[in-house]
This record gives sequence, C-alpha cells and structure tokens, in this order.
Amino acid sequence: MKTFDIKIDSFRIYRADEYNIVLSQVREVKKSHLAKGINETREVTIGYYSNIKSAFHKLLNLEVLSQSNTNTVQKLLEAINKAETNIISALEDKRFVA
Repeated sequence: MKTFDIKIDSFRIYRADEYNIVLSQVREVKKSHLAKGINETREVTIGYYSNIKSAFHKLLNLEVLSQSNTNTVQKLLEAINKAETNIISALEDKRFVA
C-alpha cells in the first residue's frame, strides 16, 4: 500500500489505512480554563474519506466557507478559485512527505 501525506496550509491529507483517507487540521486550542493565555496546537481530525477526491472536495468547501466575505456570487467564485489554486499549487510544489 502506497502512503502519502499532503500538507496545505493548516490542513493535512494522508492515508490512514487501505480504506481511509484522513483530512485533519492543526488548530490552536486552550490547554485548560485554569491556564489562562496558554495555548497549544493540536491536530484535529475533520473526517475520514474513501477516496482523495472526497477529501479534497471537503477541503475546498472548508476553505470557501471560512471566508467571511463570500456574500455575493462573484466573491464566492473568487473564493473557490483561490482555494483551488492553493490546493493545486501545494500539489505542484510537492509539499508531500512520503
């Protein structure tokens, strides 16, 4: 089984096993409510997918929805194009860890 590990901004797509592709994101989380101002980063699983196309589709949706200024069709198309360009450039730059 071939493995892959693709990093795009704070997201990561990798093969967990023969049947699952995982989409995760590195997020900053508060360590505890008692430790004020102390944050740590943690990789949070967003979902498991049966193929890489589904994982990229979810990533595209997350990227577009995260942009708060997508209130017109033109802005939505611009956000989609920007997210697609980001994904393609990450793949072309080979930001892979094999």
